[in-house]
Amino acid sequence: MQIFSVIGAVSLLILCGQVQAQTTFRFGSSKDTTQEIAPQDIPPYRPYLNPQHAGYSDVIKTRYRNLIVPTDFSLIDDWGAMLRFHDDHITGRHGDERRGAKYSDTNVDQCVHDLSTTVTMTSVPTGQELPWAAAKCHAMISQRFNNAPRDAVDQYRQILLYWQQNGVLEDAMSTLQAQRRDRGDYDYALRSSVAKMMAHYAVYHRLYRFEPNEHRKIDTMFSRFSNRYRYYTAYDGRGSHFETLCDIDRPKTPRGTNDHCGSINTRVAVGATLYGLEFANQVVFDHGIRSVEIMLATFDKHAMYTSQIGRGMQGLSYADQIRPAIDQLDFALQKAFGIDFVNEQNIHGVTPGEVYVRLLAVANDPKLMLPYYRSDRDHTASYEGQFLGLIDEIEAGNEHPRVVWEAFNLARYFHTSPGLAKEFHPELWQSYEQQVQDWVYDFGMLFTGFSIRALRLATDSEGRSS
Repeated sequence: MQIFSVIGAVSLLILCGQVQAQTTFRFGSSKDTTQEIAPQDIPPYRPYLNPQHAGYSDVIKTRYRNLIVPTDFSLIDDWGAMLRFHDDHITGRHGDERRGAKYSDTNVDQCVHDLSTTVTMTSVPTGQELPWAAAKCHAMISQRFNNAPRDAVDQYRQILLYWQQNGVLEDAMSTLQAQRRDRGDYDYALRSSVAKMMAHYAVYHRLYRFEPNEHRKIDTMFSRFSNRYRYYTAYDGRGSHFETLCDIDRPKTPRGTNDHCGSINTRVAVGATLYGLEFANQVVFDHGIRSVEIMLATFDKHAMYTSQIGRGMQGLSYADQIRPAIDQLDFALQKAFGIDFVNEQNIHGVTPGEVYVRLLAVANDPKLMLPYYRSDRDHTASYEGQFLGLIDEIEAGNEHPRVVWEAFNLARYFHTSPGLAKEFHPELWQSYEQQVQDWVYDFGMLFTGFSIRALRLATDSEGRSS
């Protein structure tokens, strides 16, 4: 296995700045009572629902797909500690002034409506794409939640109740098929939204204060969606660019869309895995693990996240999406099963931890991205065609590597993946952990509405378990 040295990279960067069984679980309703949740009428999983996983299932199989969710588990040991962390470091520090310019055209008061219907875009000006509109709305409601979680959780409650009461996820396939040119956009926005809502509810359900019967209906909704929704319908029949699956047996920059193995898949990996564990829902957990296996298989023998690294000017910034996902999955799987996720090798012989470290090496030496570069994936308008030239300038010493960092930065690298930072860069983490700049990144933006740092601090250990 290749061993990556990061001393030089760190030095330079410092200078610059998953059949659902009958289960019983503690459900955080207003009375915090124990509720017996009976098996639901959930159809068995059909592999064709996810051809990316089914096509490579034997190749990318991990031991994770055999895991049985525990019935006496919670992601959070001390709910009071979780809220105290918020009160001390997050609440009141995410006011509207923290929004960037990219949100200035978004009407946050319409965001709950748009995220509830999954098809409207009343919150943004005409002409924007649905995935981008949904992403901005998730960022906006997350900002409000982080600033005032006890009050702003009502946004998330309204979305889940609307989905359940109006059959939004139940009817998702019909809605998808009704789209014409925008099927891909609908799928991207829908799966991303479902994954984010799963993750947020898994972490903060005590604040939602749903009665047990309300939760049971929501749990059934997510189980049925996980075993019924066929995302590939959005891409089938649209030509080779959209139909071609990612080659995760021999991972490389996708020849077509990366929506089969990229950021949507990674969000599902995190959201469904956390949800399945928190609520002992084997159906949803298995749904997440299928995406985890896809995600892991995209890490090649050089510890590169091949789904995203070939984007040129945006390559490092997009590849950096994987880092908080690795940390969140490491936290959940280690806490539930004692699995040292970050140090387990994938089918290509590398570990998620090495992928984390590799990102810093790429930041220091951007030419490492060249074997993966595809100009047709370099869509940063202001830098169109300049990536190769800038690499030459960096190599000649005329430009600093940060000219191709985009949204990547050192503070984000440490603060939003604290478990990884503490294990792989312990000395640097000691200095950065004192700086509580708790921006809640999901692939570069305020998408998740929860902090992996707060989640780790609210467990029986500050960072990763010993």
